[in-house]
Amino acid sequence: MMQQTLNGNVRVGIVGIGFGQQVHLPVFRAHPQCEVVGLCASNYERAAAAATKHGVPHAFGNWQELISSPEIDVVSIATPPSQQPAIILACLVQGKPIFCEKPVGCSATPIAELVQMAQLRQLPNVVDFEFF
Repeated sequence: MMQQTLNGNVRVGIVGIGFGQQVHLPVFRAHPQCEVVGLCASNYERAAAAATKHGVPHAFGNWQELISSPEIDVVSIATPPSQQPAIILACLVQGKPIFCEKPVGCSATPIAELVQMAQLRQLPNVVDFEFF
């Protein structure tokens, strides 16, 4: 379940370093109670390069490692829609709140089931709808 660090911050891990690095990272950093502590890319080298560039302490080469890390309280998902349902399910099983980028998945039925699971577990779950 989500915990706050001793300084009161929520530790955020971001899966996906394209849109995640350009949009999610600066937005979470702008909030005084969020601390981005992990970045995940499709391989460790890409994640480590992005983490070093942005001063993020942890890099992950796969999303399973990020989600299971005790250093991560909340998971921000900025991956292609086809990958999101599996990542969301793993977060819910681990008891971690999620912030997703739209569209969430490629079909409504699995997503509706995940929303029900999040509600039953009383886990915060948000989908970003960005307007310009």
